[in-house]
Amino acid sequence: MPSPKRFPWERDGEVVAFETPEQTRIEHRIAPFGARIAAALMDYLFLGLFGLLFWVLLLVGLASLGVPDGRLVFFYVTAGAMAIQFLVSMFYFVWYEVRGEGRTWGKKRMGIRTVMATGQGLTLSAALVRNVARIVDNLPVLWLVPALVKGHRRLGDLLAGTLVVVDERASATEPPPSMEARKGKSYRDLVDRRFYFTQEMAARLYADDLNLLEHLEARVESAAPAQQKRVREEVAKKYVGRLGLEAEEAVVAEDPGRFLEELYLFLKDKFEGQAY
Repeated sequence: MPSPKRFPWERDGEVVAFETPEQTRIEHRIAPFGARIAAALMDYLFLGLFGLLFWVLLLVGLASLGVPDGRLVFFYVTAGAMAIQFLVSMFYFVWYEVRGEGRTWGKKRMGIRTVMATGQGLTLSAALVRNVARIVDNLPVLWLVPALVKGHRRLGDLLAGTLVVVDERASATEPPPSMEARKGKSYRDLVDRRFYFTQEMAARLYADDLNLLEHLEARVESAAPAQQKRVREEVAKKYVGRLGLEAEEAVVAEDPGRFLEELYLFLKDKFEGQAY
């Protein structure tokens, strides 16, 4: 479904596509310019309320000190407070985007998120670059750059190599388990194991397969549920043939995500030194 065209200068239904190492195609809808503006206003409103409270407490504190040269103290304290407020603002955006998988408080409510231009999740270095660039991006003359540039990218996005896309998972009833959650599990400890991998199968698998499955999840986590299912089905089908599991193909097709999760845990155990 194409994204809504909220402004006459927007490109209707702009989509960016990525190719995974498994030669499957993942598509993201570029976040509408209006949604980005609304998300930014929400974030700055949140920061503004915090800043207002900060300054009120600061002024009350200065008034209660009753120092002889109050104006000089006020000058230095104000300069320090402005620096602190700037750092808090930067920390807010960077922390939220890294911890929230590209979502600030405002972006989450508008159903959009920031990803790398390669389709992968946002990195810490990219989050730092794109948010430090707000110093320049907040100049009024540059406010309309995202409306005119392909992909609605502001200067910070161009420097950091990022895109802001529609968060397809926002409408999903149950988000898929993250790779970080899977890293805390072990194939040997699964009590509800559905698929069984043998020593013979282990000989057909390599460390590159473990890296591939980790990379796959990083690429598809922000895609629409239907796209996630399609990509996982295609990858799972390749492993079914490679491991000689044709007899279980129908079972794998019912839940390819579970099959790849158990295969990932099996590979993780194997390459952490637990021989099979």
